[in-house]
Amino acid sequence: MSLLIDPEQVPAGTPVAVTADAGLRLKLWGEPVVPEPNRLGWSRMTGTLRARVSVDPGARLTVTAEAAGHTAELEVLIVRHRTSGWVSEIARKDEDALIEAHFDPESGVVTVFEGRPEFKALERAARRAGLKPARVREYLPYRMLEVEAAANAVYQWAAEQIVARRLAGELRNDPLEYAHALRYEAQSLRHRAHEKLMRAFLDPEVFSGGVRVVEDEPVEAQTRLRV
Repeated sequence: MSLLIDPEQVPAGTPVAVTADAGLRLKLWGEPVVPEPNRLGWSRMTGTLRARVSVDPGARLTVTAEAAGHTAELEVLIVRHRTSGWVSEIARKDEDALIEAHFDPESGVVTVFEGRPEFKALERAARRAGLKPARVREYLPYRMLEVEAAANAVYQWAAEQIVARRLAGELRNDPLEYAHALRYEAQSLRHRAHEKLMRAFLDPEVFSGGVRVVEDEPVEAQTRLRV
């Protein structure tokens, strides 16, 4: 994202205050002050704008920059969340189901059934922790459960493909050995890929030490996680 500033109206060195709606994260590449103009006569501030994966597609969020009495506003439309690899998107369905999630290998979309009891329990916990309904998915235990459910579906599918190609003929008459082979391949895939998948779909604060454990009062109460 780039912000162009007319240095005749906002001189170089003027502080710039940038605010973003919850769900957006803007990181400027330099100091938050108006830089010297370029050869075309404009001052340019550049940064990286990211949306949290907990923001629903279709949401409209805003980033605002203010300096010397002037205001610039950027409206951000969340279209979809994507990453590279087998999994391109985690979709959500507020429906109870016997399975955690369903993986469509053609599209790379994993649909997580968040009407299941474990999701509803964490949704209630998020609200007790003070999160508004629109931000429930930012509750770290909820988000981690969502990613784990999606990952399990993907690893299971991949393990089935590997075993079917390599071992199906040998294990066709031994269901127990076939089940063991599936479990082994799923765990092997998880060992190789799970860190990358979690980094793709969890907020950077999880891996940078930004999550703190805070004890509630009284001491006997269960601890909770905050970002």
